Amino acid sequence: MKRKKGFTLIEIIAVIGILGVIIVLVIPHTGIFKDITNKKLFESKKELILDNAILYAQDKNLENDSVIYVSDLIKDSYIEPDDMECNIDIGCVYNPVDNSILNNVSIKVKLVNNNYSVLWEEEVK
Repeated sequence: MKRKKGFTLIEIIAVIGILGVIIVLVIPHTGIFKDITNKKLFESKKELILDNAILYAQDKNLENDSVIYVSDLIKDSYIEPDDMECNIDIGCVYNPVDNSILNNVSIKVKLVNNNYSVLWEEEVK
């Protein structure tokens, strides 16, 4: 008796079952990875904004306890907007975690011993 080449119905059903289990285990975790990635992206963007706020403060010779807004950094080309079509003429910078607009975030400038430091809005006490 000659055996036909190919898979049996049982083998195909077993493979589909195994793939189904793998998919059920993997898909819920992709959202967690996206959240972690967006949080890291926000921290990176925040660090870039703060670094450029120091440059802005130095270039403008700002005094201690001055306040800079992210929109000021966009207007003077210290940072690039993420989107130019956001109903704000200078463009918008977004928070990747919640898609909020960061343009109105304030950054407090401190000047100690001729060295500038800056604090993000949530860090100002």
